[in-house]
Amino acid sequence: MRKGWIVLIGVLAILAGTSYGASRLFSQGRPCVLQGEPGLTMLQAYLNLTPDQRSEVVGVDARFAGTRPVMRQRVWDTRDRFLAAMRDPNPDEKEIMAALREFVRAREEMAVNTISYILEVRKHLTPAQRVKLTNLVDRGVCGLTLGPGAGAGCGRRGGGACGLGILGPRGPR
Repeated sequence: MRKGWIVLIGVLAILAGTSYGASRLFSQGRPCVLQGEPGLTMLQAYLNLTPDQRSEVVGVDARFAGTRPVMRQRVWDTRDRFLAAMRDPNPDEKEIMAALREFVRAREEMAVNTISYILEVRKHLTPAQRVKLTNLVDRGVCGLTLGPGAGAGCGRRGGGACGLGILGPRGPR
């Protein structure tokens, strides 16, 4: 009876070790998914990137994910300064125009960053995925979330910050 228990425990230990080893082996082959930059992840999901393609763009994601939150915050900060200047009961037109120009520059930098990311990812796409990407750019990146007010995209904090929706009501950051 004792020998049967020892054999059973040994077999279970071997199975547990094999299962652990297999799970570690397979988990290392998966590309990492970045947390904190939903727009990049949403675009990859929209394009149905394969695991191999995701592995290829991990470095691109890492490069852009570091700069985008800072740029996005600058867009929101300059937007807030512009709106504060517009709400001033005794407006100084020069201040309003300066705030607007700063806001426009911040949005332009964000747009250039977005297109730079798209061009980097485009190198790893199939012809069908490139057509899908081009159609998305044609509709506007807001098309990824079905337009203003639908999802976390257009004009919502944490979203794409595109279009006039960015001037919408102040929400949580």
